[in-house]
Amino acid sequence: MNFINRIKSIIYYKVFQPAYNNTIGFRKKVYAVKNKYKIEKNRNNIVILGTPNHGNLGDYAINVAERELFADTFPDWNIFEVDLTDFPKEIYALSKILSRKDILVLTGGGNLGNQYMDDENVRRETIRLFPKNRIYIFPQTCYFTKDTGGNEEKKKTEDIYNKHRYLFIMARDRQSFEEMKAMFRVPVRLMPDVVLTMKTDIGKERKGAVILLRNDIERKYTEEQEKKIESILKKYYTDIERTDTEISSSEFLKNKDGCLKDKLTQIGKAEVVVTDRLHGMVFAAITGTPCIVLDNYNHKVRETYRWISHLPYISYLTNLSLLEETVKDLRMQKECYYENGEISGLYQNLMQEIKNG
Repeated sequence: MNFINRIKSIIYYKVFQPAYNNTIGFRKKVYAVKNKYKIEKNRNNIVILGTPNHGNLGDYAINVAERELFADTFPDWNIFEVDLTDFPKEIYALSKILSRKDILVLTGGGNLGNQYMDDENVRRETIRLFPKNRIYIFPQTCYFTKDTGGNEEKKKTEDIYNKHRYLFIMARDRQSFEEMKAMFRVPVRLMPDVVLTMKTDIGKERKGAVILLRNDIERKYTEEQEKKIESILKKYYTDIERTDTEISSSEFLKNKDGCLKDKLTQIGKAEVVVTDRLHGMVFAAITGTPCIVLDNYNHKVRETYRWISHLPYISYLTNLSLLEETVKDLRMQKECYYENGEISGLYQNLMQEIKNG
């Protein structure tokens, strides 16, 4: 978030919103939000906050996996979500509607830090506004930049999170876990990315290779390196397809579930996937697709790989010079079966703990 947007955010949360809360318009807003989410007096609620309204299909897969877990565990509760767009418009109304018994879930991902401040502000504001509710932050990667700005935001996050008595945080990798334990006095647990609880049956017919590399703030590989990757793959595969887990917001909002299904099918139909994206790797894992995972600029891909390193069809590389040799090895893989019994067990235990309060 740049300086101007940050100032706008401060003005909205600190000046405009508190003044608006005392008006007739706000009381109408409370009524509208209550109806929109079907909030009833004698029914408990689970609210998943900060869900994506952009085209990151990895983030949306997290959202889907979270909803499935809570629907299975709390079939009689009212479960709804508030996305990033609606959050600033509705969170203050929700703070007047929800009771202490309601559970708040802050969606998982890779944005606990100062690089994606819209997401961080959702967590901060939720924690401030609901001091008596149980709040669960689903598995997150923690990364604050090692500069003045990163240090300042890290201190703010520490101060806000540590004031909450009923906050429970999950880290999705060991490095984040250690950093979170040092930062927070609230409970922190190491848990895998929630998408790893999913299974999908795409079918066995495979053709060609898929290259799925970042082209955003977290990009590591140059165009020259990407051309080298493609030239190696062309030696062994007739069809080479380039894709990403990031699509346009307009396309995503038209058909969220359809976009996710199409991406999983595209990956699941490939003979091999080469990716530096965490959810490129995860999508390959859950579809049983041979995958070469390239090192990213930070730790989140490497650390998440630890959860699935037992899968023989997923290979992690720190050096591109090993790419061709790894392609040859993966071409020898005959049966690629996704086994996630340990991960499913961890989440079954977690959900039972949440249910038991």
